[in-house]
Amino acid sequence: RTVVYFSLEMSKEALAEIFARKVLSIDQFRLRQMVKTKEGKTLVETVKEKLSKYLLIIDKSTTDMFKVEEYLNAINVSGKYGRVSRVAFDHFHLIPNVQDVAIATENANKCNDIAKRFNCAFLLLAQFSKVSSDFMKQKKFREFMLSDLKGATALEQILHTGIIVWRDYKVRYDLGDVERELRKYFTRIKIDKHRRGIKNGIYFTLKYDKDTTRLIDITGKEEENYNMDE
Repeated sequence: RTVVYFSLEMSKEALAEIFARKVLSIDQFRLRQMVKTKEGKTLVETVKEKLSKYLLIIDKSTTDMFKVEEYLNAINVSGKYGRVSRVAFDHFHLIPNVQDVAIATENANKCNDIAKRFNCAFLLLAQFSKVSSDFMKQKKFREFMLSDLKGATALEQILHTGIIVWRDYKVRYDLGDVERELRKYFTRIKIDKHRRGIKNGIYFTLKYDKDTTRLIDITGKEEENYNMDE
């Protein structure tokens, strides 16, 4: 099975390095130190090679959902890779001319068509709208909703599951400097929509582990983790 990652922002090389770091559970600094040795460089290249057999990264900045469909057709027909089982697209608002409502709606609908046609999971990344971001900068806070996303009208109609991800350290301007710093490594997740229905959202809290570069589920244990960043 093959995962295809469409990146309209980061280069293929940069993403391959990030994925290799995650496999090796090391940060960027340790990776740079590792590749200074012959053994370390060989190990990193081996990981990238292994990943490339299952992960195909396409970094064409002019890609839209119609070109995604063409790529997936070509990948499945080529026989070089296994059938595509998962697709990630980073991110929706870098599609050329997507600020046009008609183009945004057309691409959103095509995303849904692709998931059904290829019988694959489709992860579509999007950003918060400027209006939402500006509201947070006024040191006000309210629950995040899918309507806070750019192009929310088009996206909400086609999503099977809507997941919102944020870091208090980056967006909670209503918090004091000390409290924001204590939450520096926390990532909040809210499942805001599901086809089968969700009331009031489902929440998770993850904490970044600097030693392993992994995220640890600390849902319900946030307070006791505030002082574990030292």
